[in-house]
Amino acid sequence: MEPTVRPLRTHELRNASRLLAGAFSDDPFIRHFLRDRRRREVAFPRFFRAALHELAGAGTVFALEADRVLTGVAAWAARACSPDLRRSKCACCSRAPRRGC
Repeated sequence: MEPTVRPLRTHELRNASRLLAGAFSDDPFIRHFLRDRRRREVAFPRFFRAALHELAGAGTVFALEADRVLTGVAAWAARACSPDLRRSKCACCSRAPRRGC
């Protein structure tokens, strides 16, 4: 089956956060701040789950699925508008304001 990219579903947040935690657990930059492996194993899934939960509402979290298995996650934060640009529509993204905008 062809891998597909699609929006991450809410019920997949836990698996997605574990996937990201595993992917970044040995990253040199991360290891500089969290040197102890056990601390990374405990903190990372929670960190990524919170981050994904926040970003999912903005529609910027996607899943890569292959053979019905979550194999990748992509997430990013949209550029935030400054408070003085807020109006009935968000000036920087031309849509209704949302949290963080």
